[in-house]
Amino acid sequence: MMEELGKVKINEWRGPVFAVFPEGTDNATAIFPRDRQPFQSGTYDERIEAVNTLSLTLATYTAQPSLVALSASVQAYYLTLSGARPAAKQRGHRGHAAHQFESGPFAYVPGHV
Repeated sequence: MMEELGKVKINEWRGPVFAVFPEGTDNATAIFPRDRQPFQSGTYDERIEAVNTLSLTLATYTAQPSLVALSASVQAYYLTLSGARPAAKQRGHRGHAAHQFESGPFAYVPGHV
């Protein structure tokens, strides 16, 4: 799913946004401040959160019905990603399986709680 997010979904979402706000405009940059990067790299949780943030941001453009509709679609994908978290992470297991999907300053390190 992460490959689909980084290669397919992000491009599906960019099109409707840029149809309303051309790429490089203030509004387009507010919606995609770091372009594709948050959807193509980072931890599993960071990428899921990028999808949620995009959904919430799009929902604020109430004068643009197409972006509000896109927000609902992005939110549905966020819920799909959240439900597809690796099983060890869903159970709250803090063993090696969960460690594979975490990195950064708050990552789990075995033996350190």
